[in-house]
Amino acid sequence: MKNYSILDKNISKYRNGKNKNEDIFLLGYIKACCSDYRTGESHVTQEKLHELTGIPLRTIQSSISRLRETDLINVETRQNGPKKNNTYSFNLNPANFFYVSNFFYYTNVEQKEKGFLLLIKSLCINNSNTTLYNRTKIAELIGQDRNTVSKMINELIEKDMLIAINGGFVLPANYFPYYSKDKSSILAYESFNSYDEFVLNSILAVCRGKGTVLFISDLYPLKLIFGRYPYREKDVVGLDDKTIDSYYLPRILKNRCSTLPQKIESLNYFLEVLNIEYVENKRRLELANTYIQL
Repeated sequence: MKNYSILDKNISKYRNGKNKNEDIFLLGYIKACCSDYRTGESHVTQEKLHELTGIPLRTIQSSISRLRETDLINVETRQNGPKKNNTYSFNLNPANFFYVSNFFYYTNVEQKEKGFLLLIKSLCINNSNTTLYNRTKIAELIGQDRNTVSKMINELIEKDMLIAINGGFVLPANYFPYYSKDKSSILAYESFNSYDEFVLNSILAVCRGKGTVLFISDLYPLKLIFGRYPYREKDVVGLDDKTIDSYYLPRILKNRCSTLPQKIESLNYFLEVLNIEYVENKRRLELANTYIQL
């Protein structure tokens, strides 16, 4: 078993039954923890799934019955003496997918919350852990009640499993690693902290003002930007305009971004705007830790 698995982003279109989050959790669990990553097949019994997850047997049976009606999983029932056993198989190369660390399925949050987070991840853009949808739009896209979705989001924010930003939400990268174009995992365990949030919100504010759509494929540039411009609002109180223009990021972005393209493919665009050199992977962790300590 690898330390990560992939899931089809089409899980966001799953509409069967009232227990969508639990069903999606079970789907991901079978694929990540009970299947052969080389063949995409699993022969785990429903009784074993009950033992492993603690989910009631009848609930597992109902979930599998709903899931087998979709293209997300193929369920083949075979007679094995007096008993019937299921064989589960998955598409190993879906057109649109995302990576999930297998440790995610053992985190100390409810199974329905894990299923919900998988659905949120399926809505993230351009190989990122960021979705720029609000609560109402998320509820619409995953086919769930808005009040239920909002309550779930609040609970996950309290548990540090979801981070609210202006205009959307960010998932923790240690559970949802990025991947390269050749589908090899990059496993970027980058922490998203208050400094990152300040930089990202400053950039998003400029983009909204210019009607620009920003795709966030990598959060690492946020740390480089904050390392160069570490002043936040509380730091510039009482300072003269010249100093603020030189060190306060929102003011700097406003001055340098009089125009923006309609679409920006990554945060690297703002490294160029701010004349910051992108540092290669071998020095990323060292520098990121340095900037966090500033």
